[in-house]
Amino acid sequence: MPSRWTQELRWMRCNVARGDHEMRLDRWLRQQFPSAPQSLLQAQLRKRKIRVAANHNVLTISAQDEPVGGLLELQPAKAGAVLREGFTVAIDAHLFRNTLQALAPAAMSAERAAHPTHRGPLLPELLSRVVHADANFLVLDKPHGLAVQEPLPNGCSGHAVKDGTGLATSLADYLPAIAQAFADATPASGGATERSDEAAEPCRLVHRLDKETSGLLVLARSRLAAAKFAALLQTGQVRKTYHALVAAPTALQRQALETALALAGGAITAPVDGKPATTLVGVATHSRPDRRGVWLELSPVTGRKHQLRVHCAQVLGAAIVGDRKYGGPRAERLFLHAHRIAFPDPFHGKEEGDERGDGRQQVQSTSDIAVERPIDYVYWSEAGHAPPHIASERV
Repeated sequence: MPSRWTQELRWMRCNVARGDHEMRLDRWLRQQFPSAPQSLLQAQLRKRKIRVAANHNVLTISAQDEPVGGLLELQPAKAGAVLREGFTVAIDAHLFRNTLQALAPAAMSAERAAHPTHRGPLLPELLSRVVHADANFLVLDKPHGLAVQEPLPNGCSGHAVKDGTGLATSLADYLPAIAQAFADATPASGGATERSDEAAEPCRLVHRLDKETSGLLVLARSRLAAAKFAALLQTGQVRKTYHALVAAPTALQRQALETALALAGGAITAPVDGKPATTLVGVATHSRPDRRGVWLELSPVTGRKHQLRVHCAQVLGAAIVGDRKYGGPRAERLFLHAHRIAFPDPFHGKEEGDERGDGRQQVQSTSDIAVERPIDYVYWSEAGHAPPHIASERV
């Protein structure tokens, strides 16, 4: 996202934001000036008209460094230099105003096209479902029936096309508006808030839930947060727990289920030569009797497509209630709910609050961020207290 620039003497300067920590200088410049040709930026770096002031010595120091306002020392930098939070990037004021700033209108139009801010009828509901917020992540309790991202036609790439009304059709369409709503106050230590002077960067999807699955979904508030969460996923440090109502009313002991998932004729099956997949399963500790079956607690060890639904239907022989794709009994919704998600805080090695569904706070003894919605929440829709069924607004 474009940042705030100020002038000091003959230089326009901008401080590197937290979300841009560890970004390469050339990528940072392309982010600031998306309409500027790469060749132009490279040439200005060679001419030393774009420089960096570091708060510690990580860049090559030149004998011709100049003071800026008598406070910072500018250093010529290469395109591959790694920026840190708090660094200052300085651009020759003549270059900035006569060349780069002239590209700003086009850049702003491109930004608006890439990240339209939808404030449709679901926005208040989605904001009320944010159950955890800090400077790096939001955790949203996604309603069932809302797609995380609208699928594109075969062979297409980019952002999904809206219908003629311009209404948002997926959660992804609301991410800029959600980010903007949380931009004014950023959580600080001790539970206080501090004002943020930076423009809101659209939240980023870092994992998925099926359209008909409800529950907890993590959103990253910056490129750096998204990268760090992706690293946690790759190393198996994100722990997820789901609650599912299955059709077989039998008591099941905790066990590891291993099967293979593969695509066959548009449906996922479990052939012997398919990919390995593991799910830990047991009866949910807070389960209460249900005439349609038993509530299970499912913890995926691997992350295959429709893994939990396939394991219940094809291995346990007890499909999830409402799962028509895999032979489950008909119901008003798919009874699969992302109940809990926990992961190490990649930015802080300190205790974090555990936001529970009853509004109480409990402190984790580790550096985990742990968010939970009790199983009773799944019954909310059946009790008639939920908003109407939330589905795509596309007709």
